[in-house]
Amino acid sequence: MSWGSFLLFATVRLIALGRADVIVTMTTPPGLSIVAALLKRRRGAKLWIWEMDVYPDVVIATGGLSAGSWIARLLQRVFTWSRRRADGIIALGHCMKERLIAAGVPANRIHIAQNWATDPGIATFLTPDLPPLRILYSGNLGMAHEVDTIDAVLKSLANERGIEFVFAGGGAARAGLEQRCHDAKISNVTFQSYGDPQTFADNLRSCHVGLVTLREGCVGTVVPSKVYSLMSAGRPILFIGPKNATPASLVVEHHCGWQFDPGKAPETSAFLRSLATDRQRIANAGENARLAFERHFSRTRGTERVLRTLLGTPC
Repeated sequence: MSWGSFLLFATVRLIALGRADVIVTMTTPPGLSIVAALLKRRRGAKLWIWEMDVYPDVVIATGGLSAGSWIARLLQRVFTWSRRRADGIIALGHCMKERLIAAGVPANRIHIAQNWATDPGIATFLTPDLPPLRILYSGNLGMAHEVDTIDAVLKSLANERGIEFVFAGGGAARAGLEQRCHDAKISNVTFQSYGDPQTFADNLRSCHVGLVTLREGCVGTVVPSKVYSLMSAGRPILFIGPKNATPASLVVEHHCGWQFDPGKAPETSAFLRSLATDRQRIANAGENARLAFERHFSRTRGTERVLRTLLGTPC
């Protein structure tokens, strides 16, 4: 009802607006691009779609729709129709671009402009000397995120004094993971709710490594934005997800963390045990993360990327 009413009033508002040079639609709620594509000529504007979540792919990948169902096929055709009529599409990473191309969107209309983060002002505390090694998962733990490997790692490292995990946030998969940790009596895992900006900064400041995950089938449907917040704080990234996902590419390109495939829980656990005694390795990766943030992923750099893309000028 919320999405439907928003689309209705957005349509009315768009009809009432005067001429525009460019219309930019987001992907929440799904369907905005369809409305804009229908009214594009009426407004005499160019249409750009800024893809944050690729629909209906993300719903299919997380089990909300069967890929072979008639409604999934219908939605795919409708969304592809609007994308093919857009003057340009902004994708958040190479994996998202590849998914859109596979859906039938012309490659020359897709432009990559990765997300950014604001600077929390804590990057001087690159490696907090706080035993034990603290791994932070901050933000949404939803259906698109890899949870089974995390669960196996937590059980493998259960109650080890040298390593602790903090999960701050919420999401559809969060409650189940918390319950399993409670049932297994794992003492070195803490769960917190979403906090205010100060709490968010404090969590970043007190961790050594940031955890980011993505399910195998969700590559290209979303690009976890938490990677950029971690980089802004000078924290290395532990990414559990496929190698062809954008976070994995960032880790490799900027030497700012480590990637493990989903299902590699024993290897991930062994790595964390070794990392707990190698703080210099954390420091080096954290410095690389901060350097990459300053060069490419600050708010100034990120917004400039988007504006230059919309204006058709080189980045």
